[in-house]
Amino acid sequence: MRDMSDIQSAPAVVMIVDDNPNNLKVLGGMLQQAGYKVRPALSGEIALRSLRTGLPDLILLDIRMPGMDGYEVCRRIQSDPELADVPVIFISALQDMEDKVHAFQAGGVDYIVKPFQIEEVLVRARTHLELAQARRALKSINAELEQRVAERTRQLEQSNEALRFSMQEEHILGELLALGLQHTTASDFLDAAMEVLGSRLEWSGEGAYAHLVLNRDSERIGRLGVGATTGDGRISQVDDERFQRDIVHLDRVEPGIAYRCALPCPLGLPITDGDPPRFVVPIEIEGERLGMLVYHAPASRMSAERWSDFLARVTDVLNLGLERRLSDDRIEYMAYHDELTGLPNRRLLADRLELEMERARAHDDIGAVLFLDLDRFKTINDALGHTVGDRYLREVSRMFAASLRAGDTLSRWGGDEFVILSPSLGRDVAAAARRAHALATELAARLAEPVRVDGHDLQLDASVGITLFPPDGDTGNALVSHADIAMNQAKQAGRNTIRFYEADMGSLAERRLRLEKDMRRALEREEFTVLYQPQTDAVGQVRGCEALVRWNHPERGLISPAEFIPLAEDSGLIVPLGNWVLRQALARQVGWRDDPELAPHLTMVSVNVSSRQFHQADFVEQVESALAETGANPRMLELEVTESLLLVDVDETVARMGRLKALGIRFAIDDFGTGYSSLAYLKRLPIDRLKIDQSFVRDVHKDHQDAAIVGSIIAMAQHLQLGLIAEGVETEAEWVFLRAAGCPAFQGYLFGRPMPAAELAAWALRPRDAS
Repeated sequence: MRDMSDIQSAPAVVMIVDDNPNNLKVLGGMLQQAGYKVRPALSGEIALRSLRTGLPDLILLDIRMPGMDGYEVCRRIQSDPELADVPVIFISALQDMEDKVHAFQAGGVDYIVKPFQIEEVLVRARTHLELAQARRALKSINAELEQRVAERTRQLEQSNEALRFSMQEEHILGELLALGLQHTTASDFLDAAMEVLGSRLEWSGEGAYAHLVLNRDSERIGRLGVGATTGDGRISQVDDERFQRDIVHLDRVEPGIAYRCALPCPLGLPITDGDPPRFVVPIEIEGERLGMLVYHAPASRMSAERWSDFLARVTDVLNLGLERRLSDDRIEYMAYHDELTGLPNRRLLADRLELEMERARAHDDIGAVLFLDLDRFKTINDALGHTVGDRYLREVSRMFAASLRAGDTLSRWGGDEFVILSPSLGRDVAAAARRAHALATELAARLAEPVRVDGHDLQLDASVGITLFPPDGDTGNALVSHADIAMNQAKQAGRNTIRFYEADMGSLAERRLRLEKDMRRALEREEFTVLYQPQTDAVGQVRGCEALVRWNHPERGLISPAEFIPLAEDSGLIVPLGNWVLRQALARQVGWRDDPELAPHLTMVSVNVSSRQFHQADFVEQVESALAETGANPRMLELEVTESLLLVDVDETVARMGRLKALGIRFAIDDFGTGYSSLAYLKRLPIDRLKIDQSFVRDVHKDHQDAAIVGSIIAMAQHLQLGLIAEGVETEAEWVFLRAAGCPAFQGYLFGRPMPAAELAAWALRPRDAS
């Protein structure tokens, strides 16, 4: 693997191992467009041979391959010391948890499920490249420090004969060097160093002693953990202008400000004008003056030159030891804190949670764990970029921290998720629950306040899950898992909601997992079916229809789309399901087109396309393939998209829609008026029709606000010369009102429920009363 200078000057090299050439081509092309250099390999054996010619920065590894599978490839990489530092991300269609566990046991650092989103691949690839680079940087820092210590040691050994220090001098230097190599805090290191100097300096003259004076303004003192205390007379501080840059006599330090060494040096000797110290040596880290070491030897038998040389070497060892402390602190900080926000990470949270659970059990006390997820945070990343999203997360972290007590812990769990540990809420469960709920409410209120980031006023909601301990779990992992389950229940309840964990929530989560597994099998067994709901003109004649998917579960019967569609979205199954529905609808369209009686009535079939499906890299090719396979007329196809589609890379969205429009395909915006997009986008998008959401249609004839909204949408559509259809029309009063307002097309139970294709054909040919 290359060093940091190579990483900074050249694109990162990513090896893709997959036995499918198409997968290599597609994923490789995407990574190259993102600026990476790609090395493909069609098998594990080829990949291992290729690694001998040069190491990549990252490996994307498939699992199911002929010959050697991905698990074995990863194990061989991890067993080779020359290859083990290369991070491996598995990319596989295998979905089960045991497959993922197997991948991590083999040495993988991450796992991405196919079909994947390239944004996810790029984010995870970048994250693990940065982590690998950080590990190499830390290793380099430690190696450099070890080398410097070794060089100093060699210098001491080489100059031993020339300098011929006394045995006492060598002993002091040796002890200080040993202290420098120990893993201690900066404060303990300085304490031990001063004890060594204090116990060994008596040989240099009558009444010899040493002081350590620290700079009050140095930020490094706080970071190293060396505090300023005056009660015990051990550590004191002076202002920066009092520091001397060279080894000189010092006579301007006020009496009594010193870090005094231990016995057998005389204690209580003040620093005065009449009794000046003999030598002063600066203590520095990376060029910053931390303080100075003051040596006093009134009746020294050593020459000033020997003193200067010896003390300079002593100070070098002290400086190196402090640098090592700083490096250790950096490593420990990175191990326990989130890099983006500086908040405690999962590891530090787990440690604190275990301690607080033990304390709660011992004192019969109640604490809480809050799992908080930002609703719609993905829209910020998609619309404004990850840089703005990262800055927003840092601002949110500061807002949340301001709402917590001193004993609470705010941690970043990952992405836009935060976990708050709030101990000591009292002994009464009900009272503790009220306090935890109040905290969650305050955090949500903080989040609702607009935050300005790079010229954008950002404002989100949060879904919060709460567990209480000890009642809700015996381990930290169980508590966080239960809080996560409660948070997901809050999301399913409509987001921007707070939920406490209940015992049956675990079974709900398990049922959700089972339903996802059933859905995968349902795609293979073709348990889904497509129904068609008629769309009519102003006189009630059928002019088109919308294709709607339904699931007839072999055990549960018909499952509501409101239950399985969101699950399909979350799991990614919406992509294969959406492609299947598209092909079914196009095949049915061909039959209607070729029937002279039906053709005038079923001139258009509308198919819903999810944002996740639309943003697949090969979506246009999927549509072209479906049209070619079925022989359908693209001019009789309308794709319905939601406004959320517009929040992800508008330029790419416009270009992709333009390619489909060139084929003759029409576009409609579904659920218009309920999304978060700007109406200014409508001028850029090749939209043909707007669908007025049923929430505005319901009771439009007697709700003045809904009537005003619908009137505005109709006027805007007419002004922009866009088609219009109202969905969810259920009563004749709603239909009459909408017709009078100028709406030309309708869809809803008033005209027909979703029905099989044969039933729709008969329905379309039934005579209608024009009145």
